[in-house]
Amino acid sequence: MKRLLLFILIGLIVFRYFVYRRSFNLYGKIIQVSVSLKKIPDIFLKTEIGNECSIDDANKSDLDKIHCLRKWANKNIDRGLVENQEKIVSDNKSLWEIIRSFNKDQGGVNCGRASTTLNLIYDLFGYESYVIHIGKKSEDWHTVNLVKVNLDGKTVYVVEDVVYNLSFLDGRGRPLDYFGLLKLVKNNCFDDVGIDADGSFKHDFLCIDKKECQKKCRDIQSLKDGKYKCSVDNDIYGRKQLSSYAYIRRVYARDNQKKAEQLYDKIQISLKDLP
Repeated sequence: MKRLLLFILIGLIVFRYFVYRRSFNLYGKIIQVSVSLKKIPDIFLKTEIGNECSIDDANKSDLDKIHCLRKWANKNIDRGLVENQEKIVSDNKSLWEIIRSFNKDQGGVNCGRASTTLNLIYDLFGYESYVIHIGKKSEDWHTVNLVKVNLDGKTVYVVEDVVYNLSFLDGRGRPLDYFGLLKLVKNNCFDDVGIDADGSFKHDFLCIDKKECQKKCRDIQSLKDGKYKCSVDNDIYGRKQLSSYAYIRRVYARDNQKKAEQLYDKIQISLKDLP
């Protein structure tokens, strides 16, 4: 009886350290492979966007590249019909899945999820970027991206607004650092802020009520699932909207929230120190 128990014990030990461990390792490898396979479409998407924006061109500045990525996002992210936006842009969706939803006209998104999508695009190309929520009152709320970039040997945070398809310039026509923008806004120097907006792009606007689309554009396309679609220009950005930058509500980065919170604290300190 003792020998039998001893053999059973030895068998359990062998199973634990050889069979079970190997099975667990195999399961882990399967999970790794499945995650890697999920990223494959993002690789093809990266190639497509990279070719359009000449990302591999050594003669093209990082600033020009991040502007181009924002413009690509502006024309490929659908607006309107935001009822389904939580299903289109969510934490469990890859960038490729999000862009595919737009290509299939499954719905549009507001400024928050549009900026989140652009954040993923910047991440795809290795640019450190953040989504910032600004505005004091709900009617002034807006969301844009901050991208960390080296400019003439100095690290700056450049505003990239994917909804209005713009960035900001200083009085000499150079890229305006976000913290420099805060100083001008706090001092009501709106006229000293240059607006570099590209109005050459159009984006899709989706709606269920045809009359809603008619308010936006004339050429309306009927979709198979009862929705309507039309192509619209970007809204015009008014200088008075700059006042919303004086109020920061949140800083977000899907894959780097700790750094986002540190940047939020830095912005809050900067706002308090300004007159």
